[in-house]
Amino acid sequence: MKKIACIALGLITLALSTPKVSAQDTNTDSHTLNISIAELSLINIAGASGITTITLSPTTTTAGAAPTAAANSSLWLNVTSVVTAQTRTINVKTSATIPGFDIKVQAASCTSGDGTFGTVVGSPVTLTTSDQPIITAIGTCYTGTGTSSGYNLTYQAVANTNFENVTASNGSATITYTITNN
Repeated sequence: MKKIACIALGLITLALSTPKVSAQDTNTDSHTLNISIAELSLINIAGASGITTITLSPTTTTAGAAPTAAANSSLWLNVTSVVTAQTRTINVKTSATIPGFDIKVQAASCTSGDGTFGTVVGSPVTLTTSDQPIITAIGTCYTGTGTSSGYNLTYQAVANTNFENVTASNGSATITYTITNN
């Protein structure tokens, strides 16, 4: 009996001295998610079926009249911009001028996408070989991609006062848009 009492006392002591185990998990948990957004500055010219070459052909049917201004609005300027604290400007220039004609471009206000689209220059920009602003105060925005998204570009060829320099020929120039930080 003494043996049974010692065993019982040992079991009771063991039971009382064993640490209690309880669950550490709950029915909820959480973790941290960091987002790192890079500064972006991207532009693209979009035309129907991927065509970004346009032709302007000023003509007249009236004797004594200057050729009428030829216009083309088939190209769109698409933009994605993520800024830190500054704004951006889009500048435009041409690789060459066309004798006897001013080549002008006007950007229409952006109506697609989301964000701070900036301000388009109010009147058509007469292209030169130097950068000129066409859209200013661009913040963080995206305009959508392809045609019918972004800023619609309208080009015109308008006879100028140096018309004596015009010859019946084909001319070509590369129009370059650059987005820069202010």
